[in-house]
Amino acid sequence: MSAFLGPIHHVMHERLGLVAGRQEELAAFVRERMSPGQRADFESAWTLRHAPPQGNLSELIGEQPIHRWLQEQMEGLLRSEGQLWALLADRPERRVQLLAFLRGHGLRVGEALLEADPALGEDARRLLQAVDRVLLTSLPCDRVSEVLAAGERAFIVRRDLLFHAEHWRAAGLAEALALGGHEAWLAGLVSALPDARLVRAEVSQGGRRLFDDRLSLVAREAAHGS
Repeated sequence: MSAFLGPIHHVMHERLGLVAGRQEELAAFVRERMSPGQRADFESAWTLRHAPPQGNLSELIGEQPIHRWLQEQMEGLLRSEGQLWALLADRPERRVQLLAFLRGHGLRVGEALLEADPALGEDARRLLQAVDRVLLTSLPCDRVSEVLAAGERAFIVRRDLLFHAEHWRAAGLAEALALGGHEAWLAGLVSALPDARLVRAEVSQGGRRLFDDRLSLVAREAAHGS
């Protein structure tokens, strides 16, 4: 290895594993609903399929540069899942099904996070850390996310979600669907917390399109209308 394997490298590997699992779960979901001929066509069309290897990270990387290895795995996975989404959302009704699947997957991830740490629903700063641990946007050194505000009851994160748009284009995935899928998954995760509210707003900064994720933990009285 070119440098010491730190905690952030293991977190990145965990994120890659989560997205790879989501990809394979979605693929299995649609295969079950296809005829043999449709499955064969699907497999031949999914030419960019990629899943990062799992196991001991030190052994997987060996003597390769850490950053390059993680970058290659992430980019391969972005193209792979991007092509999968594009293949499965070729008609409006299929797009609806895809977004519903992503919301459901996000919900399951959120429920697992909440089960592991019930305090997530009481402190937005703690929730932000948990979300950033599972959200695959880029390597930390790319600085695609900026925390604008973080308090006990709310946070605002500005994200450069178009940072990897070139990989979506290479996979044939429309930008709108990529952004919609990302938002659906995150909204599903947040929905696991009954008092959390998430709003995503697009902003322009220096000619760039950025996205603000604004999350608030609503007081229980307000959330339940009492």
